[in-house]
Amino acid sequence: MNIGKFIKRLKCILIEPQREFIRISHEQKKPVKVFVEYVLPFLILYAIAAYLGKIVFSPATFNVGTGIILKSILLMLMVIGIGIYLIPLLINELLPLFNTKKDNGKTFTLIAYTLTPVYIALILSGLIPNLSAVFYFIGFYSIILFWIAVSAIINIKMERRQIFVFVNIILIALVFFIIRIVLGAIFSL
Repeated sequence: MNIGKFIKRLKCILIEPQREFIRISHEQKKPVKVFVEYVLPFLILYAIAAYLGKIVFSPATFNVGTGIILKSILLMLMVIGIGIYLIPLLINELLPLFNTKKDNGKTFTLIAYTLTPVYIALILSGLIPNLSAVFYFIGFYSIILFWIAVSAIINIKMERRQIFVFVNIILIALVFFIIRIVLGAIFSL
């Protein structure tokens, strides 16, 4: 993995998203490559930050033990990992309703990159758990990025973009919520 490219992409998505999403739309990267080069570093950083945050800032750490902490971190990694592959499949099925051709690669790319603020919020809330509620507001920037990326990456026309974004924001939230509930029940957390 090229750290310089990763940081440049991160910075461009956050600061100049329109230009960056047009660049991304011209790339022909497979979902696995996008996951490994862009999403995986965030997940690794989250795991490290959450572990350190629980040890440093959570007095309950010594009462529950490292196993419980690692289990909760693994659960969140699984929620993100499953969601990031499931959501594009569902969005892909909705594309014909918006007069757009199905393309799993593009829908995966859309989700992987537009969730950037969510990844950042997860890392920060993992590192400083007491401020989680504050950091989660950073994640709302993903909605703006999604709005911008939809026309650049999947080519949803302006007159259909509002309803497409609205439907998919609700879909994304529901999918992550359901995955979290199901996995939480399986792992009893």
